[in-house]
Amino acid sequence: HDAGLAASGQAVLVERLAGQAGLFLVMSTAFLVTAVAPGGLDWPGAVALVVAGVIVVLAVAPPALLLWSSSLRGRVGELSRGLRHSLWRVLAAPSVRWKQLGLSLATALTNILGFWMCAMAIGSPLSPAAALAIVPLILLTMLIPVTVSGWGLREGAAAALLPLAGLSAAEGLATSVAFGLVILTTSLPGLAFIRPVTRVQT
Repeated sequence: HDAGLAASGQAVLVERLAGQAGLFLVMSTAFLVTAVAPGGLDWPGAVALVVAGVIVVLAVAPPALLLWSSSLRGRVGELSRGLRHSLWRVLAAPSVRWKQLGLSLATALTNILGFWMCAMAIGSPLSPAAALAIVPLILLTMLIPVTVSGWGLREGAAAALLPLAGLSAAEGLATSVAFGLVILTTSLPGLAFIRPVTRVQT
């Protein structure tokens, strides 16, 4: 209401990027460790290649796209430069970078812990290594904007990937559904703070 639609939208985008950055760091580190460490996960060759490709794309494509779009003229270039400035100011500036990194990692680990506890609740516990390496992959599917809050995509990914950790596809599906219901339930108190929109600044 007070900041306007553009600033509010940019704030949401930056917040989501910060959270996904933490999830990406946990996922990529856990994947590398479990792929090379004795006793780690048994990644099938094709799956390992796909995961490695996803990691490379996520590490390279967003920064490259932002730098390229910032060089454009017109409205697109102006918006991209504004976003790059905002990202630096609120995520990477010396006064905030370590705080933001800590918050981002804590958020990612909390989500992974929640998923891990949902697996325990249905009687199909995951090992810590499997949770750290596989659950972020499942949660990242929620970024694909074709469903509401990732429902369906998350369950499909869980059914496909959690068998790598010794669960059945049905157990993966049940775990993901339980996680979705828990997230939905914990977000319901936010309804108390919704008020009618009387004025939106552009």
